[in-house]
Amino acid sequence: MPKIVLLSTEYPPGPGGIGTHARALLEGLIPHHWEPMLVARQENASPEEIQQFNAHAPYPVVPLKHAPTLKAFIRQAFSLAGQCKAFGADLVVGSGKHASWYAYLIAAINRKPYALIGHGTEFGQSDGKLFNLLHTRAYNRADSLIFVSHFTQKMAESFGIRPKHPCIIHNGADHMLFYPETEANIQDFRKKKGLDAADQLLLTVGNMSPRKGQEWVIRALPHLIQKFPKLHYACVGNPQDQARLQSLANDLGMPAHVHLVGRQTTEEIRMWYNAATLYTITSAMDKGDFEGFGISVIEAALCGKCAVVSNNSGLLEAIVEGETGLAAQEKNPEHIAQTIARLLEDSNLRQQLENQAQQRAQAQLTWQMVLANYHQLFQKLIP
Repeated sequence: MPKIVLLSTEYPPGPGGIGTHARALLEGLIPHHWEPMLVARQENASPEEIQQFNAHAPYPVVPLKHAPTLKAFIRQAFSLAGQCKAFGADLVVGSGKHASWYAYLIAAINRKPYALIGHGTEFGQSDGKLFNLLHTRAYNRADSLIFVSHFTQKMAESFGIRPKHPCIIHNGADHMLFYPETEANIQDFRKKKGLDAADQLLLTVGNMSPRKGQEWVIRALPHLIQKFPKLHYACVGNPQDQARLQSLANDLGMPAHVHLVGRQTTEEIRMWYNAATLYTITSAMDKGDFEGFGISVIEAALCGKCAVVSNNSGLLEAIVEGETGLAAQEKNPEHIAQTIARLLEDSNLRQQLENQAQQRAQAQLTWQMVLANYHQLFQKLIP
């Protein structure tokens, strides 16, 4: 069995798209007869949650610690290189900026091939001259650089990344966790959350942050409430920006329509998707940080929901414009409101897009299908 070491800047049980991708990658490669080892940061979860999660992981888990200085960074790189060598790694894979730097150094020290996965954030922010040099060298010299979207590749090229062997593999979602619920279960869930049968619900799943763009749906609500007085908006995810979003909702006179419910279990998230009338994620570029693809859009699609997304990110590749969702102008509340209203008003169009979104997700974008592409690619990288 070939052995693979994955280094990731995020990993469950805490939330985050890079972590979700990394877990799907490792657990999806096991049925293809890969033996994995994980090196990762695990944040936004309690020590007890992390310990319990790692105890049940079907592979060894090594912590990727924060390195505040260059000396600490180099020391950790050599330590990890030793552990990877002892493990007998045939391939090293980096996911996320700092994890990719370590993957590059570990592969160089151990003379092994390495692949990097570019999500988005890695290519919009500077870390200073020395680390920018390391960054460019690591990505340009990779035996394979996998981008999660064409938009991410375009942003990487603007940063000076010109890899030898680039490819695009879109993200997927777990069809075993996200699927349509029965109408009885949906109505029971909505009732528990204080929603009437006639209430319409917009939903965003993801960290509450400027990049995820919950702010712009909230700013669109005053335009929408005039037509849809029973409209509500729920934000599910890590509440790092909750206070600012709640203050904005209060200032706009929307506190009764905005529900910042925070972090939820996977089962709860599935029910939120099913309870929603429409999925929205109006991500915005924030200091070089951008949305590379949008796994939550595919999760919503697997639950039978179409989406409204912003037009200046990899989210455009998570939908097929006009077929599985609609795009709205970034940071434009009026246009976002118009786009959302179009689908709230036209239930026939919305149902058509919902059906097509679900069919596309099931046929092309489950992790099972996506990871078959990773398996084939990784096989070619091993001598």
